[in-house]
Amino acid sequence: MKNKIDVKYVAQLAKIRLTKSQQKALSKELTEILVFVEKLNELDTSKISALTHVLSLGNVFREDKVLPSLCQEEFLGIVPKREGHFVEVPKIIEKETRH
Repeated sequence: MKNKIDVKYVAQLAKIRLTKSQQKALSKELTEILVFVEKLNELDTSKISALTHVLSLGNVFREDKVLPSLCQEEFLGIVPKREGHFVEVPKIIEKETRH
């Protein structure tokens, strides 16, 4: 392992508080993870094709079909509230609450 992980700095970035014993334990765990990743990097994957999913899935969407729909005036005639050519909807933005 070439670089030592600055767990205290990472904890500051994540905005979490760690005790000295937690910092020591996390440092050990992260080092073990990076050592494992380095082992994985040693594998020759040149003959392995890239995967987007572990299962071979096909497109499950239906075919697009153009169907008749309401004209703008018919649609605007059935909406509960409108302003000119626009549909008026309730405001849904709420004040952020901190936990």
